[in-house]
Amino acid sequence: MHIPGLLGMPRRIYTYERAGVWDTWNLIVSIGVVFQAAGILVFAANLIWSYFRGKIAGNDPWDAWTLEWTTSSPPPEYNFAVIRK
Repeated sequence: MHIPGLLGMPRRIYTYERAGVWDTWNLIVSIGVVFQAAGILVFAANLIWSYFRGKIAGNDPWDAWTLEWTTSSPPPEYNFAVIRK
């Protein structure tokens, strides 16, 4: 609805003129909703699948070398005795 709005499509009305300029834009936006809904469904399915069947991440799942990944996961309450500069 962003592009039709930029082109001057009126807001907050319940109907548009028959065979007007806005019919094509409304059709394009309506078709886009199908793709958006499909993407949300894929994301939700992946989220649920990962929660119930996904692998447990280890202490350093990214193989990172920075300080925050040197401790266990979840980190203990007190993990660094001295902060070195």
